[in-house]
Amino acid sequence: MNAKLICFLLVFALITSCSLEQQARQEAVQPGTAKIAYAAYDTKYSDEELTWLAQHADLLIMHQSLEDKVQFLHQQNRNLTVLLYKFSGLSNENEISHSATGFSSVYLNHQDWFLKDGAGNVITDGYNNWSRQNAYFMDPGNSEWKEYSVNDYLQSLQRGWDGLFIDAIALNTLELSQRGLLAYATDHDYQRALLTYLNYAHQRLAGQNKLLVINGAALSYQDNASWQWQRFLDATDGALEESFANSFYWRRITWQPKERWMAQIQAMEYAAENNKYFIAFSHNRGLNRQDMLYNYGSFLLGAGDESYFYNMGLEKYRITNFKVDYETFKDIYSLELGKPLGKRYEKGKLWLRDYEKGLVVVNPGEVSATIELQSTMRQFGESKYKNAFTLNPKEATIVFW
Repeated sequence: MNAKLICFLLVFALITSCSLEQQARQEAVQPGTAKIAYAAYDTKYSDEELTWLAQHADLLIMHQSLEDKVQFLHQQNRNLTVLLYKFSGLSNENEISHSATGFSSVYLNHQDWFLKDGAGNVITDGYNNWSRQNAYFMDPGNSEWKEYSVNDYLQSLQRGWDGLFIDAIALNTLELSQRGLLAYATDHDYQRALLTYLNYAHQRLAGQNKLLVINGAALSYQDNASWQWQRFLDATDGALEESFANSFYWRRITWQPKERWMAQIQAMEYAAENNKYFIAFSHNRGLNRQDMLYNYGSFLLGAGDESYFYNMGLEKYRITNFKVDYETFKDIYSLELGKPLGKRYEKGKLWLRDYEKGLVVVNPGEVSATIELQSTMRQFGESKYKNAFTLNPKEATIVFW
């Protein structure tokens, strides 16, 4: 074999290898109408698992132990957003930095940074380990803590993270302690300090082109939920709603009442109108298909360009569960409805939204309701065309033109 032929074969093999690698990256899951988010909280992943996550998700929330894998994730999916998880206070879990660092030093030298109950005691939380109170809430109004924590976050984000996700955002003084708070007489006082803190963190992170997204689960449970959502979305780049359409507590799922469900939809719409991120985190009973359709249909009613859907079909934040969830509902995830043609609208007891290729219909109420259409349409999962559909309470469907 002459030298020219050997050279040709080597070049051909190199080009073929690069082409196959590029093709593998391009063969990420065919995108559907919704962007998908996962909170991937395992501490270690193989490259194969990370590739699966990058190809199946548009946004990931991960722990700092995976900071050396962020670049690899971005190589698999250039459009992937990867957020660094942090607890809102300080955690003494030393094996993984779940919060701002330096717990021991801060605890010994800066007791005034800690949030105190009405009796002057520090307030702890069973974060990540309910058998022992291993996390501490900090005072958002303390200027030294504000400066220290934000500087610490910015340092952690330098390893390629796209932004920060802050968990455990409490809004009510009695939620934090039945004794109330020493430094804050009312919920309004505490929330004002918290918003000031978030605004400051947001500005500092924006200066480094980093996102700030919070867990806004407590917002929907306020009496003035829509107003609260707007205030906290304005102070950040977005939020996660951890109980979207339903809530999961002590292994039980309960549907959100219509008023709270509506506040969540309105919050997502406000986020969309103001170019904010909104992560709709829903649960379902095991891998219940009707639960999934209701959660997904509710999401599609208000979704915008930076809205993300996260379905927790199984209980743990594990990649094995993500895979089972995706394979079970693959036909739903890959649905392509095109762009929305306008905002949601009400028809009888149902809520609808038109898309280029179909119609989303949701019944958030407590009684069954029927919709009659001007022309026959095919319901998702069925082959027959009809001009009327009946939905039971807490059901949704998608019909195609």
